[in-house]
Amino acid sequence: MPKTNQKTVIGICGLGGAGKDTAIKEISKIRKISEIQLRTIVEDQLKLEGKEINNENLRICATKLREKYGQDVIAKRAVKKVKKMLLDTDFVIINSIKSLDEADTFRKGLKSKFILLSVYASPKTRFERLSKRGLAWDMTDYKSFEWRDRVELSWGLGGAIAMADFIILNEGTIAELNRDVISLIKRMEKQKRR
Repeated sequence: MPKTNQKTVIGICGLGGAGKDTAIKEISKIRKISEIQLRTIVEDQLKLEGKEINNENLRICATKLREKYGQDVIAKRAVKKVKKMLLDTDFVIINSIKSLDEADTFRKGLKSKFILLSVYASPKTRFERLSKRGLAWDMTDYKSFEWRDRVELSWGLGGAIAMADFIILNEGTIAELNRDVISLIKRMEKQKRR
């Protein structure tokens, strides 16, 4: 893929198990990227508070931060980091945007460099994936899985998913997702060169 001299920041949103991390891995195969995970900003807060980093604490802490400082507090903290990253790279991925407020903060802070990408999969598909994936923050019982979705939707994630610049439907295989990701990145870069 031809390299452009334009800076690009792709913010990725989607519910747990939709395929965000898999999409990022595929992008990294065709473009040199730098990645920032928004979860690490909440993890840093938990470390400051001396609390264990686990699924429940991450969501409780993120909710408290949003209630105290606004829905875009995590994005505001991340914009500074992304701007520093752009000094050394021309392609940054922000994983995983949780609200339209966050997306708007990135749009304001990063201007035309920012593109919002949503990766979507049905609850059934996502739960099956999370049950098999085995990461520490994955939910393996359906009640906890629904709780996680409801918390993230209460932050405004549904609005970000609905208002994304591009959406990838990920109900199939990894190979199908990878094909769709490559096609999308090529299309994005073609538009940027115009």
